Amino acid sequence: MATIPSYSRVYGSATSGIDAISVTVETSIKRGIPRHTIVGLPNGAVREALDRIRAATTASGFEIPRGSITVNLAPADIRKEGTMYDLPIALGILAADGIIPDSACRKTDLILGELALDGSVRPVRGVFNAVLGALKEGFERVMVPFGNMDEALEIDEIDVIPVKNLKDAVIKISETNWSRRVGSTKRVIGPVVTPEPDFGDIMGQRHAKRGLEIAAVGRHNILLVGPPGCGKTMLCRAFQHIQPTWSRKSVLEATSIHSLRGLTRAGLLVGRPFRAPHHSISKAGMLGGGTPILPGEVSLAHHGTLFLDELAEFDRSVLESLREPLEDFRVILARASGSELFPARFQLISAMNPCPCGYAGSSIKVCSCPVRDRGRYLSRVSGPLLDRIDMVAHLQSVDPTVSETSRDSSAIIRHRVNEARRRLISGNPLPLSRDIRDLLNRSVRNLGMSMRSRRKVSAVSRTIAALDGRREIKLEDVSEALRYKEAPSH
Repeated sequence: MATIPSYSRVYGSATSGIDAISVTVETSIKRGIPRHTIVGLPNGAVREALDRIRAATTASGFEIPRGSITVNLAPADIRKEGTMYDLPIALGILAADGIIPDSACRKTDLILGELALDGSVRPVRGVFNAVLGALKEGFERVMVPFGNMDEALEIDEIDVIPVKNLKDAVIKISETNWSRRVGSTKRVIGPVVTPEPDFGDIMGQRHAKRGLEIAAVGRHNILLVGPPGCGKTMLCRAFQHIQPTWSRKSVLEATSIHSLRGLTRAGLLVGRPFRAPHHSISKAGMLGGGTPILPGEVSLAHHGTLFLDELAEFDRSVLESLREPLEDFRVILARASGSELFPARFQLISAMNPCPCGYAGSSIKVCSCPVRDRGRYLSRVSGPLLDRIDMVAHLQSVDPTVSETSRDSSAIIRHRVNEARRRLISGNPLPLSRDIRDLLNRSVRNLGMSMRSRRKVSAVSRTIAALDGRREIKLEDVSEALRYKEAPSH
């Protein structure tokens, strides 16, 4: 037993948005009436930590000292949430009591983990963010639950020690040399390998396929409109397999967001995120929220795709809430407890029917919807939201008797997309010719386009030129881009 009063200092982590900052865990033990207190703006889960720690230490063969135990989590003006403070608080108490030597509590060590009542260490959310933050702040080593080992090991520049239980943590924190676990499986960054759906398996719809290929190159938002069974959903799901490769920086950003939701324990994300929420999703589910505040679907789709099938069936308020993220590429969630900022640079891919029965304008079946119902259905997707969608592709039912010369597979299309993407982002764009500027200005006047739509048509035209192997935009590129700007009509 250490001399009373005694003191220790170890380090944990807290998150703000997707960023992590270190938290100093100070522990003081002194004689007096047995009581325990955690200060430093803890939430309920953190305040309960000492009850879990008492049971875990007893189960691990240690003894919590009698007397007054005060734990301070600094800085005290940042809210501490979650169960990742269990392990650093437990080790801090054992260090203050002399069970762990003072020399073991290094300023270069960060500790994370939740304790079970039997002393085992459970995985926690946000480990990837915490390790990244620890690296930025100059920490050299980080102790994590064994279940979070793979995602922590993805950061090469910092030593990682995985632990299975409290006794294991006490032994390893006292070791002089920490080293990476040999034989850890690191995942390779690349496309998701799944056999279906593949563009080569989808019949017809050349116009929609071309539109999706253009959208993949330029990361443009696109809406597919057509009758039931024409292949809208299959095309949109096949889209995830033709998306361009992404940089390591983008991988780390997207993985950080998924780590906050506990979705990355196997390591880095393999391919760009593809999120497809059901149309019954709430606004909080789409944008984020809860206690603690966690990212929603728009942030989980960061650097990837947000696919909204049956677009007109989503709640109007949910759809309208997408307007700001589509422009600002971020979400700021303000609550009474504080505000959080999450990135949301996603690509919106959506599909809908042209009317409630689905057959307005169909070549195989007559629409049975009254004009008023058709207008009411289409009005669920507001003009301001449609204005933020770069491209609209109208589909018809496929005639299976019409033969096709060839259908490119997703692998072939993805190769073209990557080549065009490199061409698009390399070098400065060439200025538009006077004829093209005149055509765009006439389109604004005659088609009632907004200046935002004019800018989007120009961007899609530039993407079409890159896909066709050119830097210079031609009139036919603008004409094709304008054909993809026809909104659903009543």
